[in-house]
Amino acid sequence: RGHGFAVESLGAMVGSFSSSLGGLEPLRSHALRRCSVEDFDEFDPSADIESPRSLTACASEGIRPQDLIFVPPEAFAKPGVAPEVVAARFEYFEAYRQDLLSLARRARHAAIAGIEPPNSMSPRDDPGAQYRHTFEWFKAKLLELDLKIIPVKEDWTTAPRSPEFKKVNHFADSRSSGPSGILAFQASLSGSLGLGGSAS
Repeated sequence: RGHGFAVESLGAMVGSFSSSLGGLEPLRSHALRRCSVEDFDEFDPSADIESPRSLTACASEGIRPQDLIFVPPEAFAKPGVAPEVVAARFEYFEAYRQDLLSLARRARHAAIAGIEPPNSMSPRDDPGAQYRHTFEWFKAKLLELDLKIIPVKEDWTTAPRSPEFKKVNHFADSRSSGPSGILAFQASLSGSLGLGGSAS
């Protein structure tokens, strides 16, 4: 009976405290519930991923938990940066973030199933499958690129060159002057290499 009275008194105290704070659920949520990669708000820039299993999953994939948090477009806007560049940066990092989320969630599911994380040197899946969103973003941007706006210039290899860039043929004079020219070239080469002596 004494225990029952104590429990009732404690319940009354908690109820009174809860009422005075407008409910105990926010406190319980903040103190006891840690968000994982499955249930955190994907588009909240102030979100945190704190659950131990999610942090372990991130570590197994080499992912920083902060890289899974949404970064709004305005965060990429800097003085002097063109709006199209800001948009491209946001789109790229958001596509990359979605791929990281997929990898972290897959690693978490594997941990729940009791599957050991792969070794850092073990073979991985096709990068095109692991980073699907990022690859699709690059592909879309490539299709948007109009190569016709790039001016076509003459091949630089056919342009006239200044004397200092002309190809040097060390044997040209030797061939034109016969055997004596070859001997002279060999002597010159030996001297430049510090070999001394003369060709015989």
